[in-house]
Amino acid sequence: EAIAEARKLYGSPASPAPYKTGQKKTISPPAEDLTSFFKEAAAANDFEYLKGRGISEAVQKRFMIGFVPDWISPQAVRTTIEKGGNPANLPKSPRCIIPTSRSSYIARDTREGLTDEQKRYSKQKQGAQALFNLKAFEASEAVFVTEGEIDAMSIEEAGGAAVGLGSVANIRSLLSFLQ
Repeated sequence: EAIAEARKLYGSPASPAPYKTGQKKTISPPAEDLTSFFKEAAAANDFEYLKGRGISEAVQKRFMIGFVPDWISPQAVRTTIEKGGNPANLPKSPRCIIPTSRSSYIARDTREGLTDEQKRYSKQKQGAQALFNLKAFEASEAVFVTEGEIDAMSIEEAGGAAVGLGSVANIRSLLSFLQ
C-alpha cells in the first residue's frame, strides 16, 4: 500500500517499463551471501560507536550492525593477490559493519582523528550497491528517504520509517524500486 501511494505521489507507473531494444542489459554472477559474516560481526559489536551517534543497541541489533576490529578491504585483498603481493601486509582498521543486503555492506572506520588519506577510505562499500532498509516501505505509509544509512537509523530510532540511499547518486535505484 505504501509503495502504491509513493508511485501515485511521484507519478511512477504501476509496473516497470518493458525492456526496449538497445538498452544495456547486465548479467552478473550470483552475489555472495554474507549472512554468516554479518552474524559474526554482530556478535562482536560493543555498540559504542553508533551509541555515540544516538543509535541504541536495540536498533543496532534490529539492523544486524556489527564490528570488526581488524578489517581489511576484501577488494584490496583480491587486488593484492592478483598482483602477487601478500595481503597480510595490508593495513587493518576497526570497522562498524552496516549490512545493506545479504551480499553488501558499508564498513565505516571507527577511529577518531583520521588523517586525510585515512578519511578517503573511512566509508567503504562492499558488494553490489543496495539501498538500506527497503523493508520500511512494507511497514509504513510515510517513509523518509535519507542519503546515509546512519541517518536512516536515526529516524528509525525516533520512531519513524526511513530508507538510506548510501549516496544521492542512487536515487535512480530507489525510483526503479518504486516502479
